[in-house]
Amino acid sequence: MKQLSKIAISRRDPLLLAGAYYRGDGTGYNLTLNLENNGNFQCNWTGCLGDYGSSSGTWRENGEQIDTKTLTADGMMEDNPIGTLAISENAGAIILVPNNAREFFDKHGPTRYSCFSRVEGK
Repeated sequence: MKQLSKIAISRRDPLLLAGAYYRGDGTGYNLTLNLENNGNFQCNWTGCLGDYGSSSGTWRENGEQIDTKTLTADGMMEDNPIGTLAISENAGAIILVPNNAREFFDKHGPTRYSCFSRVEGK
């Protein structure tokens, strides 16, 4: 199992983690995750056939991970909650690795499919 990189920022300020993130393959699996400053999140799953589902809830930083709690979900997001995300970095940028994708991440490393990457300017 690969060791996730430790990120050299203070996790005391959740504003450092808040923002927009993307994970997907560019076709049928595209997740946009927005971690809001107030501790809420929204996630939308889109693909080549349109909207597949969305979810929203709360998030909090918990050591080297982000814990999410889904409060509402529809479509494909009902059976695929965001869950826990390991906080790491790649090339100096924050990445979030879903626990349910850790095996894929360990095998293939940081790709747009294996982890969430911050969307610049959001």
